[in-house]
Amino acid sequence: MNSLESRSHSRSNSFIPSALTFESATAEVIGQHHPVVERSVLFTLTTMVVLIVLFISFKKLDRIVVATGRLVPVAGTITVQPLDKQIISRILVSRGDVVKKGTVLATCDPTFVQADLVGLQQKVASLVAQRSRMEAEEENRPFVPSASEPYAQLQASIQRQREIEFKSGVSDFDQRIKMTESQVKGLRDSEAEYGARLKIATEQSEMYKTLEQEQVTSHLQSITVDDQKTELERQVSAARSSLDASDHQLESLKEQRRVFLEKWRDDNLSSLVDIKNQLDQAQDDLAKAKKLSELVNLLAPPQLLILRGELGTGKTTLVKGIAQALDAAEPDEVTSPTFTLLHEYDGTREGKPVKLFHLDVYRLEGERQLETLGLDELLTPDALVLVEWGEKFKSIRKKATGEISIASAGGDARKISVTLKE
Repeated sequence: MNSLESRSHSRSNSFIPSALTFESATAEVIGQHHPVVERSVLFTLTTMVVLIVLFISFKKLDRIVVATGRLVPVAGTITVQPLDKQIISRILVSRGDVVKKGTVLATCDPTFVQADLVGLQQKVASLVAQRSRMEAEEENRPFVPSASEPYAQLQASIQRQREIEFKSGVSDFDQRIKMTESQVKGLRDSEAEYGARLKIATEQSEMYKTLEQEQVTSHLQSITVDDQKTELERQVSAARSSLDASDHQLESLKEQRRVFLEKWRDDNLSSLVDIKNQLDQAQDDLAKAKKLSELVNLLAPPQLLILRGELGTGKTTLVKGIAQALDAAEPDEVTSPTFTLLHEYDGTREGKPVKLFHLDVYRLEGERQLETLGLDELLTPDALVLVEWGEKFKSIRKKATGEISIASAGGDARKISVTLKE
């Protein structure tokens, strides 16, 4: 049975192409079988359209606004100024001039920069003094200002006023507490006295009642004694009520005193945190202002040259020649700083003073040891820094403005190559 079905299916499949040969081209296209994979793009697009229609049908829009005009921010106009302005008063170089590192290129008007710098310096000094005073108060230690710092003296005056205010507040609570304690003590004594008299009056009342029953005393005397007993009971009750009220008042005063002390400390601590934040911001602004003040004279950056060459190629000899050219030292006065790491010479260049620094970092083994030389402090506008074996360290290569390579060319001859960074 299965074999008959398979033969029948095979004949039908082989019959379709033969039959299509007698049909038109359109019928042939319609009769072709297309796999599902070939229609995946159509299925995908159809699914996306259906999903979009469903999303639009069920998703609710918050608001649709149709209007003409322009958008205006409700918070007001926000001005963004990425760069601070500078007024250039003089330009000392012309187009096409060749300048060296350390050369003054232009000068700026220092009026606004110096005003901002002085203002920020005063603000930082004031905040530092205020922070020191508040820290001393927080740590419950005396604030001792420096005689040469006016802001510290001002904070010392504020500290004295706060101490007077604090002591006055605490003293007021202490006096009220002490007075209330005296009242409580007096009321307790009165309660005890009234209690003792009430006990005597109660015994008298019992005695008079017995005597009245025996007809020894009159009924009027018994009533009089009972009246005295009732009055004493009233006085005892009044004294007890006053004592309870005074106890509550005493506890309330003690709690108010505790809250006063905690609030005083919390207010000081909160203000201290705020002052520290203001000081951090002011110090950042001051650092920026100092950088701007340094731009009053726009300088080309200082020179740092790496002296590259094998041992014995004459790097120190080259430094001797440079020192002599700068009138910094005679050749026999210049030696290799192999063990001292750094030699410093004073010379002149184009009639202006110049610092010549000669370094040898061959014996240093890492960046941490290099930091002890304070290389950044040497890079001043009037400095020329020559470093032997500087190629060993990435930080020196990054800061270097050029490189002088010395190689042996046979005998006493040397091949010198100079490479400068643009």
